[in-house]
Amino acid sequence: VSRLLPIACENEKLQTIDRVAAKTLAECMQAVYEDGPKRDRRLWLGDFRVQALTDYHTFKNDDLIKRCLYLFAYFWKEDDFLPPCIFEKTVLYDVPYHLVDYALLFAAVLAEYLEHTGDAETARELFPVAKTQIDCHDSYLDADGIILPDKVEFYFLDHGDIYKQPAAAQGVFLFCLDRFCALASALGEEKIAEEYREKLEKCRSAAKKRFYCPAEQRF
Repeated sequence: VSRLLPIACENEKLQTIDRVAAKTLAECMQAVYEDGPKRDRRLWLGDFRVQALTDYHTFKNDDLIKRCLYLFAYFWKEDDFLPPCIFEKTVLYDVPYHLVDYALLFAAVLAEYLEHTGDAETARELFPVAKTQIDCHDSYLDADGIILPDKVEFYFLDHGDIYKQPAAAQGVFLFCLDRFCALASALGEEKIAEEYREKLEKCRSAAKKRFYCPAEQRF
C-alpha cells in the first residue's frame, strides 16, 4: 500500500478514505479475493468484480484476477448458472444455490479483464462460460424480454427485500448483456455479438416501456 501513488486530490479526508480502501483491498488479496479478512473468506462473484476493477488501478494483480476467473469456471455447467461464491481452502467447493445477478456478472468481469489486460487467450477460453450465463437467463424472461415476477427472488442486488425489485434486476441483466456483447465483439465473434445486441435492444426497449416514468423522469 505504501508504494501506491496518492490519489490525485487535495481533499485530505478523501485521501484518507483512499488509503484505508486500498489497505482493505490488500488485506483481502490472499489466495483469492476474499469478501473480508475477518469473515468466512469466501470468493463472491459480485464482490470480485468490484475488487478487480479497483485492483486494475492500484496493485495491478492481474494474475489473481485471472486465477479467480478460472476458479469460477471450474464449476461451469452448460445448462446452469455459476455459483455465487466458492470456498478456496483444502478442498475447493461451492454453495448449493445461485444468485442470478452474480452469475450474469461473470460476463462483465471477463469483458473488463480483457479490456484492462489484453489477455485474449484467457478471454476466449472462458467465453463459453460467460455465454452460458446469458443463455440460462432466457428462461427468466417473458415474451417481451422482461424478468418474470416470480423469478426476482433469485437476484441478490443488495441486503434487504426493499431492493429486490423487477426494475433493478432488469437493469443488472441489461448491463451484463451489454458487457457480453462488447466481449463477443472484442473477440471477433461478430455473429454472436450482433445476435445478442438484437436481444439487448428488445429487452432494453421493453424495460423503458414497463419501468420508466416520464413524469418523474426515473425508473
